[in-house]
Formats: sequence, C-alpha cells, structure tokens
Amino acid sequence: KEKKEKKEKKPAKEEPKKQGNTAGLLDIRVGLIQSVDRHPEAENLFVEKVDVGEDSPRTVLAGLVGHVEASDLLNRRVVVVCNLPARDMKGVNSNGLVLVATSKDGSKVPLLPPADSPLGQRVTFPSFPGDAAPAGKPVKRVWEKVSGNFSTDSECVAKFESDAFTTPQGPITAPGAPDGKVQ
Repeated sequence: KEKKEKKEKKPAKEEPKKQGNTAGLLDIRVGLIQSVDRHPEAENLFVEKVDVGEDSPRTVLAGLVGHVEASDLLNRRVVVVCNLPARDMKGVNSNGLVLVATSKDGSKVPLLPPADSPLGQRVTFPSFPGDAAPAGKPVKRVWEKVSGNFSTDSECVAKFESDAFTTPQGPITAPGAPDGKVQ
C-alpha cells in the first residue's frame, strides 16, 4: 500500500469575527426625535417620540434631563437600539434606547448619525456582521454582553471594540465626547 501524502493545510482566510452574541445582532437604527416631554412621574426622564422609519414613531424614554435641553433634542437625529424588550418606566412603556456618549467630565451627548442617513437606516459593524435578532430577552443578553465595549475614540467616533458604528453614509459620532463611554 502506498501512503497517502498529507495535504498541506492552507492558511485560514481572515474571516469577520461573526460570533453568536455580537453587536451585529442588535437592531440599531437612525432616528429623528419628533417630540420631547418631561415624564410626569420621573424627574430625570424625557418621553420622546422617535421616528425610526416605521409606520408610527416609537415612544422612547431617555435619562437626559439635566444633561441636554429638551429644545436641543427636538428634531435631532439620533441612534436608537430598536430590538431590546419594551420596558415600563414609571407607567410609560419605552420601546427603544437612544444611545448616548458620556464624556470624561460626565456630560452626555446623544450619538449623531451622518446628516444624509435615511431614517430607519441600520447601523452596522464591519467585523461583526449579522441580521438583527427579533426583540426579546436573548437580545437583552446580547446587549448586556456587548454594550460595555461601546465607546468613543479621540476623534469622537462611536466604536464597538475597534469597529466604528457605521452607516453607508459614514460613521456615527458623538461631538464633544472624545474617549467616552457609550450607553
């Protein structure tokens, strides 16, 4: 019998870091805040109506009172996590999370998509591809796992690990919040 020659192993191609629980499973979209009111029973919360490209705007609560003026939020383009489970916050259901950068001095700045990004445009991460998972507890676990790795760099670009939060129109930024944390 002849011995079969061992096949030479080819070096592995550089593949995206597609893993089970990654930021690629989050449904993060460009939105526009259409209205802003103070929560009637929580002094630090705004109740916002945000258009994320669906049939009707979402109600999203944001703990930005004392950090950002309501007038500065009205008609502002923002970035919203859309597939976290709805959450009751003192009698008002929140159906999303407006992402905000916290700078080293503690000031908070909502993330800003490129001006020409259409409402509802999905924000992606080049090394972490994936289709957005349906809303629910598994997504909440993904959020809890990856959100600690959201930050801004010295140029105020929002990042997950080393990947910029990206739309086809360009990166997401947090003007005035270099080297901050994103939540």
